[in-house]
Amino acid sequence: MTRPNSERNHQVMPAPRRRHLYETDPAKLSFIELNRIIPISEAAALSSISPDGWYRHHRDKLIQLTEKRMGVRLRDALFLPQE
Repeated sequence: MTRPNSERNHQVMPAPRRRHLYETDPAKLSFIELNRIIPISEAAALSSISPDGWYRHHRDKLIQLTEKRMGVRLRDALFLPQE
Protein backbone atom coordinates (compact mmCIF):
# COMPACT_ATOMS: atom_id res chain seq x y z
CA MET A 1 0.00 0.00 0.00
CA THR A 2 1.43 3.37 -0.96
CA ARG A 3 1.11 6.48 1.12
CA PRO A 4 -0.40 9.69 -0.21
CA ASN A 5 2.10 12.08 -1.74
CA SER A 6 1.80 14.60 1.14
CA GLU A 7 2.74 11.99 3.77
CA ARG A 8 5.65 10.66 1.74
CA ASN A 9 7.28 14.09 1.38
CA HIS A 10 6.66 15.10 4.99
CA GLN A 11 9.80 14.88 7.11
CA VAL A 12 9.76 15.23 10.87
CA MET A 13 12.14 17.92 12.01
CA PRO A 14 13.85 17.49 15.38
CA ALA A 15 13.06 19.99 18.11
CA PRO A 16 15.60 22.83 18.25
CA ARG A 17 18.11 22.48 21.05
CA ARG A 18 18.76 25.36 23.38
CA ARG A 19 22.02 27.06 22.50
CA HIS A 20 24.34 27.48 25.45
CA LEU A 21 25.16 31.14 25.92
CA TYR A 22 28.30 30.30 27.86
CA GLU A 23 30.31 27.44 26.40
CA THR A 24 32.65 27.46 29.41
CA ASP A 25 31.70 25.55 32.53
CA PRO A 26 30.53 28.15 35.09
CA ALA A 27 32.87 26.63 37.69
CA LYS A 28 35.86 27.55 35.49
CA LEU A 29 34.93 31.23 35.12
CA SER A 30 37.18 33.67 36.96
CA PHE A 31 36.01 35.82 39.84
CA ILE A 32 36.07 38.89 37.59
CA GLU A 33 33.93 37.21 34.92
CA LEU A 34 31.39 36.05 37.52
CA ASN A 35 31.08 39.60 38.88
CA ARG A 36 30.36 41.05 35.44
CA ILE A 37 26.99 42.80 35.24
CA ILE A 38 24.73 41.55 32.44
CA PRO A 39 21.39 42.93 31.19
CA ILE A 40 18.14 41.50 32.54
CA SER A 41 17.34 39.98 29.13
CA GLU A 42 20.57 37.96 29.15
CA ALA A 43 20.00 36.90 32.78
CA ALA A 44 16.51 35.76 31.83
CA ALA A 45 17.91 33.58 29.04
CA LEU A 46 20.57 32.05 31.30
CA SER A 47 18.35 31.32 34.27
CA SER A 48 15.08 30.63 32.42
CA ILE A 49 13.34 33.19 34.65
CA SER A 50 11.47 35.90 32.79
CA PRO A 51 12.57 39.53 33.15
CA ASP A 52 9.34 40.15 35.05
CA GLY A 53 10.25 37.29 37.40
CA TRP A 54 13.55 38.98 38.17
CA TYR A 55 11.69 42.16 39.15
CA ARG A 56 9.08 40.29 41.23
CA HIS A 57 11.10 37.60 43.01
CA HIS A 58 14.76 38.60 42.88
CA ARG A 59 14.74 42.38 43.23
CA ASP A 60 17.56 42.16 45.79
CA LYS A 61 19.91 40.95 43.03
CA LEU A 62 19.09 43.76 40.57
CA ILE A 63 21.60 46.56 40.05
CA GLN A 64 20.50 49.99 38.81
CA LEU A 65 22.80 50.89 35.90
CA THR A 66 21.12 54.06 34.65
CA GLU A 67 17.77 55.68 35.24
CA LYS A 68 16.06 53.10 33.00
CA ARG A 69 18.51 50.16 32.78
CA MET A 70 18.83 47.33 35.29
CA GLY A 71 21.42 44.58 35.42
CA VAL A 72 22.28 41.40 37.30
CA ARG A 73 25.63 39.89 38.23
CA LEU A 74 26.47 36.90 36.07
CA ARG A 75 27.05 34.74 39.17
CA ASP A 76 23.49 35.46 40.36
CA ALA A 77 22.02 34.43 37.01
CA LEU A 78 24.07 31.22 36.79
CA PHE A 79 23.85 30.03 40.39
CA LEU A 80 20.30 31.03 41.26
CA PRO A 81 18.83 28.43 43.63
CA GLN A 82 15.99 26.38 42.17
CA GLU A 83 12.73 26.90 44.05
